[in-house]
Amino acid sequence: MAAKDDILSQEQLELLAPNLDSDLISIKIWTARYLLFSSTFSKRSEDILESISNSENNLFGTIAEQTLKEWKNGRLTLEH
Repeated sequence: MAAKDDILSQEQLELLAPNLDSDLISIKIWTARYLLFSSTFSKRSEDILESISNSENNLFGTIAEQTLKEWKNGRLTLEH
């Protein structure tokens, strides 16, 4: 079982929270994408994705933008 699957299966999303402060944009996006489902970190995750979407004129910005779009339209799940 992958580490992500283990965390998700144990409903321990908050364990990912320190990664929101990563220097790597890809790690921030990946983490924020899952923490959107955390009541504790959902707002912060949205803010981080919004910031990346607005500041990165590259693939990372597009990924952050599309993640938020799918989240707001109710099409984002923990499984994918």
